Amino acid sequence: MGITIYSQTGCIRCKVVKDFMNNNGIAYDEHNLKAGGKKAFQKFYRENRPDIFRGPHGIVFPMLTDGETIYQGIGACIGFLQAGKKLKGFLTAGVLHQHRVDGIHISEGDPKYGDNLLGVLRYIKHELHMKTFMDTDGRNSTILEKILREKLGDNVVMKVLGSKKTYEQILGPDIDMNDVKKTINLVSEFSENCFKTIVIPITDGDKNVRYLDVNEVAGAAHLLEEVTNSKTVPYHIEAFDLEDPANRRFNSLQHMDFMSLLPYRNVARRYQFLTTIKAGATIKAG
Repeated sequence: MGITIYSQTGCIRCKVVKDFMNNNGIAYDEHNLKAGGKKAFQKFYRENRPDIFRGPHGIVFPMLTDGETIYQGIGACIGFLQAGKKLKGFLTAGVLHQHRVDGIHISEGDPKYGDNLLGVLRYIKHELHMKTFMDTDGRNSTILEKILREKLGDNVVMKVLGSKKTYEQILGPDIDMNDVKKTINLVSEFSENCFKTIVIPITDGDKNVRYLDVNEVAGAAHLLEEVTNSKTVPYHIEAFDLEDPANRRFNSLQHMDFMSLLPYRNVARRYQFLTTIKAGATIKAG
């Protein structure tokens, strides 16, 4: 099946993706919402609603499909057009606008396709002249190092999961903590960087779903101190976003407000004096 793109008039990002296909001889069908393609999009949306990403400002365009998978935004679309399905996990729909591309996840893809990811980032940086915003949990440090050396990353957020024990609980026993520690040092070299821990739900030994506790999160702050030999690394603790549609399976958990996060901050400050907290959006009754 061929490629179909759903676009909007005046959408610069739609034009970027169409220009890429035109310049590379890639055939496609287009449905522009404001130029006769509204009904086609509405039908596609009804049939694929669970798989379509909506950001804070609505549906992310352009939306491209090969009949099997839906790709949204510049990064995911260009990644598919350059490398097919090899970059699954690395690139997803982003929410940033103007000359910024996010939805770049260094740790989520297959490292053997790292060079393919670098090719997409080179295109975004050198051809489109856009800034790249990416995240990592510590895996795939070799890829991140190449990004740093080639100056392909403008902003990097590291989601520090916790101590070695917590990393193993979340990612499995094969996690390489040397990889994680190397990433911490690399992230510190980017001009715009941030370290944070999200108080995520986990399943404990009794198969109960619970949030990371204060000591598990403090383990992340301790790891930062151990690797950087500093207690003044800017570090943030954030509530898990229960309002994200992807997290609905955890709706039985209680929303964490500012007061709920204070104990986390207090314990983490034993290791990182500058720890701050950010609560999630208030859950509305009814």
